[in-house]
Amino acid sequence: MDFPVRPGANGLEKIVVNTPEAQGEVYLQGAHVTSWQPTGRKPVLWMSGKSHFEPGKPIRGGIPVCFPWFGPHPTDSSRPAHGTARIQKWSLVRSRWNPDGVAELVLEASVAPFTAQLQIRMGQ
Repeated sequence: MDFPVRPGANGLEKIVVNTPEAQGEVYLQGAHVTSWQPTGRKPVLWMSGKSHFEPGKPIRGGIPVCFPWFGPHPTDSSRPAHGTARIQKWSLVRSRWNPDGVAELVLEASVAPFTAQLQIRMGQ
């Protein structure tokens, strides 16, 4: 089973995870987990009502990716807090279902000579 990419808040794309074990959402902007709820339980993550869900703006709450720095940039205060990975669009490389429900995202950053890879597992 592949997990679909669908329009989310303000048109930002998100991956919708729905397995017998859990349900959740991951926004491609920032590879940001905004929802995780094990089946039969209450939602686990908190999301701020101040999240704007706008291109290039960080999403608040959930599970963010802070990379390649945390907090203010160490030498350039004009750079975004907590790095550029959280405001860039990530590409979905593969998604598959197993008892945990797995989605894997890959970001190729043009601001530095690296590629960040994140594997997200959603289950009980």
